[in-house]
Amino acid sequence: MMTPWIGRLRRAALGGALAWGLASAAGFFPERGGQLVALAPVTLLPLGLALVPGRELPAGFALASGAVLLAGPCALLASLLAPGPYAAALAAPWLAATLLVALVGLLRLRGRERRWDVHELALDAGMLYLPVGAVWLLASRAGVELLGFREPIVTFTAAHFHYAGFAAPVIVGLLGRSLGEPSRGLLYRGAAGVVILGIPLVAAGIQFSRSIELPAALLLSAGMFGAAVLLVRTGLGALLSGPGAARLGGLLRVLGGLSLVFSMFLAVLFASTGSATRGSTEPLIPYADMANLHGIANALGFTLLSLLGFTLASPERQEAP
Repeated sequence: MMTPWIGRLRRAALGGALAWGLASAAGFFPERGGQLVALAPVTLLPLGLALVPGRELPAGFALASGAVLLAGPCALLASLLAPGPYAAALAAPWLAATLLVALVGLLRLRGRERRWDVHELALDAGMLYLPVGAVWLLASRAGVELLGFREPIVTFTAAHFHYAGFAAPVIVGLLGRSLGEPSRGLLYRGAAGVVILGIPLVAAGIQFSRSIELPAALLLSAGMFGAAVLLVRTGLGALLSGPGAARLGGLLRVLGGLSLVFSMFLAVLFASTGSATRGSTEPLIPYADMANLHGIANALGFTLLSLLGFTLASPERQEAP
């Protein structure tokens, strides 16, 4: 279903990617975590949001899309500034925009006849988790501690809820749509359910107890590995037999799935040897290396390539504008 808002979101994603790339090439980002978080509001969220509508435009979609288009560049600018009141003022509209996105997810959830259709529930969960990332981004740009955590954990938590919180469930939901009802077997349903539940469980473990954090992180990684297998499998199917742009989309999904395997391997290694909880010792993989390796694999590999792959394969690309 091609609407003007979907086209605007995709054009904004392209413009945002160019702006982010130029800022990165010029060395404007002071550190890697903030650089990767800044990509989400201007590129990854518009791409993902444009893929959410199915046969009908969800209630509130136009309002949320307009807010994302206005607030995304503000969030990017906030990431270029040193933490303080000006950066916080630029990040605040992003929080308001994510609340509108979450409202779309809530309205979809309440209005759906089949509420437990797991792939649609995954899309809703991604939109509902998103404002948590915006709250932590605002705290990071304000330069304040949140719930007793300080940098770099504040920025990393903002990244977690933009990528693992929003992008991963949305991609898992889109994967379920592409599989179709007969193909959504136990592997998909299990992986999707684990991803939906694992994200808040990991956050709760980091906040409250290492005894929760480790099993939750391993559980979430297992769900992600399952999703990666299906992403690669469906991507290969499109690559080998799909029409036109769908083949390129299939290749991008294969690369996205392989990137997810790599990033989850690092996540398991990090979680099993260290912790993000307060007062924890340095894990086997330092935070800086996790930002460079795990962060880049998640942001530019899994998330960006997968969303581009689903965009190229989306039915509305075949419709006249």
